[in-house]
Amino acid sequence: SAALPAGAYTTLRTYGGDGVPFLDDHVRRLEESSALQGRPAVLDPRRLRVALAAVLRATRHPESRIRVTFAPPELFASVEAFEPLPERLYEEGASCVTVPLRREKAQSKDTRFLSSAQGAYRALPPGVHEGLLLGEDGALLEGLSSNVFAVMDGVLRTEEARALHGTTRGLVLEL
Repeated sequence: SAALPAGAYTTLRTYGGDGVPFLDDHVRRLEESSALQGRPAVLDPRRLRVALAAVLRATRHPESRIRVTFAPPELFASVEAFEPLPERLYEEGASCVTVPLRREKAQSKDTRFLSSAQGAYRALPPGVHEGLLLGEDGALLEGLSSNVFAVMDGVLRTEEARALHGTTRGLVLEL
Protein backbone atom coordinates (compact mmCIF):
# COMPACT_ATOMS: atom_id res chain seq x y z
CA SER A 1 0.00 0.00 0.00
CA ALA A 2 2.86 2.39 0.76
CA ALA A 3 3.95 2.25 -2.89
CA LEU A 4 0.51 3.19 -4.19
CA PRO A 5 -0.72 6.74 -4.84
CA ALA A 6 -2.48 8.47 -1.95
CA GLY A 7 -6.18 7.74 -1.85
CA ALA A 8 -9.01 6.11 0.04
CA TYR A 9 -8.84 2.52 1.22
CA THR A 10 -10.99 -0.17 2.71
CA THR A 11 -10.08 -3.54 4.14
CA LEU A 12 -12.35 -6.56 3.94
CA ARG A 13 -12.27 -10.32 3.98
CA THR A 14 -13.88 -13.14 2.11
CA TYR A 15 -16.26 -15.77 3.40
CA GLY A 16 -16.61 -19.09 1.61
CA GLY A 17 -13.57 -18.32 -0.53
CA ASP A 18 -15.00 -15.53 -2.65
CA GLY A 19 -17.97 -14.02 -0.83
CA VAL A 20 -17.54 -10.37 0.17
CA PRO A 21 -20.42 -9.17 2.32
CA PHE A 22 -21.45 -5.52 2.28
CA LEU A 23 -19.33 -4.71 -0.76
CA ASP A 24 -21.68 -1.84 -1.68
CA ASP A 25 -21.05 -0.32 1.77
CA HIS A 26 -17.30 -0.52 1.14
CA VAL A 27 -17.76 1.16 -2.26
CA ARG A 28 -19.79 3.96 -0.66
CA ARG A 29 -17.13 4.50 1.99
CA LEU A 30 -14.36 4.60 -0.64
CA GLU A 31 -16.31 7.32 -2.48
CA GLU A 32 -17.02 9.26 0.73
CA SER A 33 -13.39 9.04 1.87
CA SER A 34 -12.16 10.17 -1.54
CA ALA A 35 -14.55 13.13 -1.47
CA LEU A 36 -13.37 14.10 2.03
CA GLN A 37 -9.82 14.12 0.63
CA GLY A 38 -10.92 16.65 -1.99
CA ARG A 39 -11.16 14.16 -4.87
CA PRO A 40 -14.84 13.37 -5.38
CA ALA A 41 -15.32 10.44 -7.74
CA VAL A 42 -17.72 7.62 -8.46
CA LEU A 43 -16.52 4.03 -8.24
CA ASP A 44 -18.35 1.52 -10.41
CA PRO A 45 -19.32 -1.39 -8.09
CA ARG A 46 -19.37 -3.77 -11.05
CA ARG A 47 -15.79 -2.81 -11.93
CA LEU A 48 -14.72 -3.59 -8.37
CA ARG A 49 -16.58 -6.94 -8.33
CA VAL A 50 -14.94 -8.01 -11.59
CA ALA A 51 -11.48 -6.96 -10.35
CA LEU A 52 -11.90 -8.74 -7.01
CA ALA A 53 -13.17 -11.92 -8.68
CA ALA A 54 -10.10 -11.97 -10.95
CA VAL A 55 -7.70 -11.40 -8.04
CA LEU A 56 -9.35 -14.07 -5.90
CA ARG A 57 -9.23 -16.59 -8.77
CA ALA A 58 -5.53 -15.85 -9.25
CA THR A 59 -4.54 -16.16 -5.58
CA ARG A 60 -6.77 -19.14 -4.67
CA HIS A 61 -6.54 -18.60 -0.91
CA PRO A 62 -9.17 -20.55 1.07
CA GLU A 63 -10.09 -17.16 2.62
CA SER A 64 -8.56 -13.79 1.81
CA ARG A 65 -7.93 -10.41 3.39
CA ILE A 66 -8.23 -7.66 0.79
CA ARG A 67 -7.25 -4.01 0.82
CA VAL A 68 -8.84 -1.91 -1.91
CA THR A 69 -7.27 1.46 -2.65
CA PHE A 70 -9.17 4.05 -4.70
CA ALA A 71 -7.00 6.86 -6.04
CA PRO A 72 -9.36 8.25 -8.68
CA PRO A 73 -9.50 7.15 -11.37
CA GLU A 74 -7.21 4.25 -10.40
CA LEU A 75 -8.30 1.23 -8.40
CA PHE A 76 -5.90 -1.22 -6.70
CA ALA A 77 -6.52 -4.44 -4.79
CA SER A 78 -3.97 -6.26 -2.66
CA VAL A 79 -4.76 -9.73 -1.39
CA GLU A 80 -3.22 -11.99 1.21
CA ALA A 81 -4.35 -15.18 2.89
CA PHE A 82 -6.75 -14.43 5.74
CA GLU A 83 -5.29 -15.38 9.11
CA PRO A 84 -7.93 -15.48 11.85
CA LEU A 85 -7.00 -14.20 15.28
CA PRO A 86 -6.10 -16.89 17.80
CA GLU A 87 -9.17 -18.38 19.48
CA ARG A 88 -7.80 -17.51 22.93
CA LEU A 89 -8.18 -13.78 22.16
CA TYR A 90 -11.92 -14.31 21.79
CA GLU A 91 -12.03 -16.29 25.01
CA GLU A 92 -9.60 -14.29 27.18
CA GLY A 93 -9.63 -10.87 25.53
CA ALA A 94 -6.89 -8.88 23.84
CA SER A 95 -4.35 -6.58 25.46
CA CYS A 96 -4.53 -2.97 24.27
CA VAL A 97 -2.66 0.27 24.91
CA THR A 98 -3.33 3.82 23.82
CA VAL A 99 -1.24 5.28 21.01
CA PRO A 100 -0.57 8.96 20.22
CA LEU A 101 -2.22 8.97 16.78
CA ARG A 102 -5.24 10.70 15.28
CA ARG A 103 -6.84 10.54 11.89
CA GLU A 104 -6.66 13.88 10.09
CA LYS A 105 -10.33 13.50 9.11
CA ALA A 106 -12.16 11.02 11.31
CA GLN A 107 -14.52 9.79 8.59
CA SER A 108 -11.91 9.35 5.86
CA LYS A 109 -9.98 6.13 5.37
CA ASP A 110 -6.93 7.88 3.96
CA THR A 111 -3.94 5.80 2.86
CA ARG A 112 -1.64 8.43 4.36
CA PHE A 113 -2.75 7.14 7.80
CA LEU A 114 -1.48 3.63 7.03
CA SER A 115 2.24 4.25 7.51
CA SER A 116 1.62 5.90 10.90
CA ALA A 117 -0.65 3.03 11.93
CA GLN A 118 1.91 0.43 10.81
CA GLY A 119 4.62 2.25 12.77
CA ALA A 120 2.38 2.27 15.84
CA TYR A 121 1.77 -1.47 15.47
CA ARG A 122 5.50 -2.16 15.26
CA ALA A 123 6.02 -0.11 18.46
CA LEU A 124 3.41 -1.97 20.53
CA PRO A 125 4.87 -3.72 23.55
CA PRO A 126 5.19 -7.52 23.36
CA GLY A 127 1.87 -9.27 24.00
CA VAL A 128 -0.21 -6.18 23.12
CA HIS A 129 -2.60 -6.76 20.22
CA GLU A 130 -4.13 -3.36 19.46
CA GLY A 131 -3.42 0.33 19.76
CA LEU A 132 -6.31 2.58 20.76
CA LEU A 133 -6.78 6.15 19.57
CA LEU A 134 -7.98 8.78 22.03
CA GLY A 135 -9.71 12.09 21.50
CA GLU A 136 -8.21 15.32 22.82
CA ASP A 137 -10.51 14.94 25.83
CA GLY A 138 -9.20 11.43 26.56
CA ALA A 139 -12.27 9.67 25.16
CA LEU A 140 -11.70 6.27 23.59
CA LEU A 141 -12.36 6.61 19.85
CA GLU A 142 -11.27 3.50 17.93
CA GLY A 143 -8.47 1.02 17.43
CA LEU A 144 -5.74 1.17 14.79
CA SER A 145 -7.63 -1.51 12.87
CA SER A 146 -10.74 -2.09 14.94
CA ASN A 147 -13.93 -0.52 16.17
CA VAL A 148 -14.36 0.02 19.90
CA PHE A 149 -17.57 -0.74 21.79
CA ALA A 150 -18.31 -0.83 25.49
CA VAL A 151 -21.31 -2.01 27.43
CA MET A 152 -21.96 0.42 30.26
CA ASP A 153 -25.00 0.11 32.50
CA GLY A 154 -26.41 -2.42 30.02
CA VAL A 155 -26.12 -0.01 27.05
CA LEU A 156 -23.84 -0.54 24.05
CA ARG A 157 -21.73 2.58 23.57
CA THR A 158 -19.32 3.73 20.89
CA GLU A 159 -17.93 7.07 19.75
CA GLU A 160 -20.21 8.68 17.18
CA ALA A 161 -18.61 11.80 15.74
CA ARG A 162 -14.84 11.33 16.04
CA ALA A 163 -14.37 7.68 15.09
CA LEU A 164 -14.37 6.10 11.67
CA HIS A 165 -17.77 4.64 10.86
CA GLY A 166 -16.62 1.23 9.69
CA THR A 167 -18.70 -1.33 7.84
CA THR A 168 -18.37 -3.82 10.70
CA ARG A 169 -19.26 -1.07 13.18
CA GLY A 170 -22.44 -0.35 11.23
CA LEU A 171 -23.39 -4.03 11.24
CA VAL A 172 -22.86 -4.30 15.01
CA LEU A 173 -25.00 -1.21 15.61
CA GLU A 174 -27.71 -2.55 13.28
CA LEU A 175 -27.79 -5.87 15.13
